Amino acid sequence: SYREDCDAAVAPAIRSANPETLRSLVMYLVAYGHAAAPADPAPRSTLPYHNAIYRADLLRALGGRLTELMRDEGLLHVELLRRGLRLRVRPDAVTWHVNESRWSRAVTDPFVLGAKFGTSRGRTSTMVRRIAYALAVPAIMALRLRGLVRMARRSEDTSARLGRLLPMLILAAGVAALGEAWGGSASTLRFLRTSSGTSSMFGAVWRG
Repeated sequence: SYREDCDAAVAPAIRSANPETLRSLVMYLVAYGHAAAPADPAPRSTLPYHNAIYRADLLRALGGRLTELMRDEGLLHVELLRRGLRLRVRPDAVTWHVNESRWSRAVTDPFVLGAKFGTSRGRTSTMVRRIAYALAVPAIMALRLRGLVRMARRSEDTSARLGRLLPMLILAAGVAALGEAWGGSASTLRFLRTSSGTSSMFGAVWRG
């Protein structure tokens, strides 16, 4: 339920449905640690993707932009916040999520999430800031690791296993930092290619 008229969306707290392996717990923290039980009911900047419910009247008010925004819920969250609305997690509502436990996904998923975030940041930054952002991998890794450790300490599913989780948390933070830097620099390359007629070399790098 919504607490106030300015609450645009709510989501349940998330718990891990497969806490048997360290990999699955790390993936749980990477994807849902910010909403892990016990969750903070205070207004927040994002909600767990594909687990939130939105007020229908507010979605209708977005008109033709709704389809585009629903392709990436993060964009929808940003738009709702821009309109002065709030997002909340309800700690009295809990859902259980089965998390990836394969080694391949333990590496690729943090990279992809980091790359998406880096790309979104790169779109709104100057070229110089994008380049500096790409060079800041150690600092980004430290920030990501601090956040993961903080979430692991708070979560009911991971707090007792923090020591054993730490090596994989370091790996996830490092991979996410690389993805974030790549996302920012890829955004820079795209900016250069489209805005200043850069050489085909940049186009080849962008295409991978």
